[in-house]
Amino acid sequence: MDENLKEALLDAQNGSAVCLLGAGFSRNNLTEAGIEVLDVGGLSDKIWEILDEDPIPNTPLADLADACESDADSRQALTNLLLNHYTLCVPTPDQKELFKVPWRAIFTTNFDDIAERCSPKPQVITPSFDAQLLRPERQPIYHLHGRARDIIEGSLDPSIVLSEANYLKLKDRNRDLYSALENEVHTASRIFFIGYSLRDAEIASRLFQIEGLAERSVVVVGPNERKFSARRLKKFGKVYQIGLDGLVCALKELPSASEPKELGGRLSFMRRFSPEVIAQDVQIEDVHRLIIAGEFSHAAYSRHRLDIEGTNPYCVDRKDVTKRVLSTIASGTNRVLVSSDLGNGKSFTLNEIAHEAFKAGFDVINIEHELPEVFTEVDLLIQRGGRVMFIIDDLIRHRRSARYIGQRLPANCALVVASGSIHGVDEYTDVTTSLGGNVREIDVNNLTHDQLLSWDVFLERWGFWEERIQEDQSERLNFLKERCGAENRAIIVSTFRSSSIASKIKSIVDFFLVRNKHLSKPFIAILINALCRKHVEWSRIVAWLDIDEPALRKAILSTSVFDFMRGTREWYNFTSAELADFILASYSFKVTEVVEVYVKIVRETAYSANDPRSGFDSRENLKELMRFRFLTRLFSGPEDGDAIINAVYHRLSNVPRIRENDQFWLQYAMARMEVGDLGNAETFINTSLGLARKKGLDYSARQIVDQRCRLLFRKNTNDKIPHSRSDISQAVSDLNAALNSDDSIVTHPLRASSDILDFVENKVDDLDRGEIEELIGCVKIMQSKLPEQGRLPKSQKGETRKIRQNIARAYAVLASA
Repeated sequence: MDENLKEALLDAQNGSAVCLLGAGFSRNNLTEAGIEVLDVGGLSDKIWEILDEDPIPNTPLADLADACESDADSRQALTNLLLNHYTLCVPTPDQKELFKVPWRAIFTTNFDDIAERCSPKPQVITPSFDAQLLRPERQPIYHLHGRARDIIEGSLDPSIVLSEANYLKLKDRNRDLYSALENEVHTASRIFFIGYSLRDAEIASRLFQIEGLAERSVVVVGPNERKFSARRLKKFGKVYQIGLDGLVCALKELPSASEPKELGGRLSFMRRFSPEVIAQDVQIEDVHRLIIAGEFSHAAYSRHRLDIEGTNPYCVDRKDVTKRVLSTIASGTNRVLVSSDLGNGKSFTLNEIAHEAFKAGFDVINIEHELPEVFTEVDLLIQRGGRVMFIIDDLIRHRRSARYIGQRLPANCALVVASGSIHGVDEYTDVTTSLGGNVREIDVNNLTHDQLLSWDVFLERWGFWEERIQEDQSERLNFLKERCGAENRAIIVSTFRSSSIASKIKSIVDFFLVRNKHLSKPFIAILINALCRKHVEWSRIVAWLDIDEPALRKAILSTSVFDFMRGTREWYNFTSAELADFILASYSFKVTEVVEVYVKIVRETAYSANDPRSGFDSRENLKELMRFRFLTRLFSGPEDGDAIINAVYHRLSNVPRIRENDQFWLQYAMARMEVGDLGNAETFINTSLGLARKKGLDYSARQIVDQRCRLLFRKNTNDKIPHSRSDISQAVSDLNAALNSDDSIVTHPLRASSDILDFVENKVDDLDRGEIEELIGCVKIMQSKLPEQGRLPKSQKGETRKIRQNIARAYAVLASA
């Protein structure tokens, strides 16, 4: 068997492939009454007979169907025709065999019911289907043009069932369904086209215009297919002229799906670490790709580790962290949390851990999705035995996967998860306590003295010190320690401002905003995606924004500005999150363009998130994109950034799917609080709280309640109106509950100390004794939660000191009242 076909079929047998059925799939089938299932040509001929007119070549089916609407007899005749030829169809043995494969989804352009009569658990989906009714345990069968049985089972009339325009307008008519369908294609590891004709291919080209699709597609046509047709179909993937019977024979040659060790080695929804060929030398392009694009090269890292003298350092490695992780696992604690603030080396460190763990004999697996199929593959790997290390970058984003693995983790396996900047995220403690065992946390925020020395060597070797090279080493180290706070992110950002990299960045920006202004929107999209850690798939952004991707790629890679990205598959990921942040804050963009691109991405992500089968990752993307903190970074450049952010939230509120999201109203409320509109902020917080409570007892509303506490203090600080005793009692009660809770980050409620201080300084003379005692009790609880020394958990730099000062001052004011 052809090796590519075997690999594709194993993916299908593993449940990660989708199948597209064209007219050729139903050729030669009969109904239970022995009536032929018609192809398009045969159906057209029959309709011309109903109309009693001479056929006009190439007349669209939709036009013919519309013509039958002219009188009742023609309409009834068309209905009978469709029901007779396309319902109660009898599948062939080969067709039934094909449906024994656990396809992730089936797509068909046919009107017949063969697919659903083959499937053991069909979920029939037509263009008018409510995507929220999708059932995860059933096999979805998408009738892209509708189906004949809708005449008797649904509300569609024959003209809609036959109309190709109905499908082409699907994105506008049924956004949820279109997004669900789009999710299936992006999620699948393989795409099978079976029985597709030229006409069907035109339909498919509209749906599957995704770069790289051909690499994971298999096109199966009959052995007698014309050479012209076979050549035409090559653009969708590798063509196999074996017919359905040949495909079924190939399936039967595969190992049984009940052999977990064979299938356990094949992963479709997780990424297995595999070593790269060691680079002959570390090049400046490797370094630029690391610092500018944030792309880690295992080949360059391997060469770096072999360079004992450190003449060509690729990076400032964290060998000490890697050793601590592996020794912790070896000592019996096989759940490790690597934590750092945003941009301080968390993802980089995970790559190092993966590299060293592989050398230590682990099968290293990266978890990058929240799909249910991930859990199936996790089970297969654990059942197979052997030493497996699961690596998860971003604990909160992938909390479902972290919980699932942590609660099933055997002693011979390890789980390493990373926690980024998650200030105010309530799920943190919930997740760490539900990982099924003892968790060791390793903080990688602050660099050691040896690592600062390594940074000095690195910056000197690649010419990034520039004028500072004239200073002695102690002065340079003092700069890294004091001015950069001994943190990776600050050091990297300093190279953006004052090294040869700064001129490289300026060239990148000028390329888009000066020399190629027509490419400004794709550039903005790339920056937005970088800000949200490149979690939104580039192929989706291309489709949503109608980007001419081949032209964009050619323009980018044809200039020396992007020479450091040549040879990479993800040529569009040429900025890291830190660089995107820096560019947006340092250069002028057309605000209208930024808003347009951002709103489009968020809106489409919201519809993708609504898919109950495959919307898990989109739901996390939506949370990240809508965060107020994210928007403050996106619009950090304009002076009227707050007003722009509020205008953006207003535009997003026009999208029904977004209005149903409690997090949207919470973030909108935070934006209104920022500009002092406390009235609307309170309305939006109450809306958010109502939507959260609607989700049930298992859904945490702590973050919303926290913001409500802060808002109530701010609202009652106003000198012009008397304060509300009930508001203050509510805020104090909620704060006390949060402070005394065992399952929340104490830093979160302690941030309200600044609002309490403002309130008591303005209103202490108006408070009665009962209110003062109530507030003193709350402030004392806050004091008891402060650490004797060091930082609060998950606090920002300098935040602990500020909170401590606020609490002390508030207590002093209240105690002297």
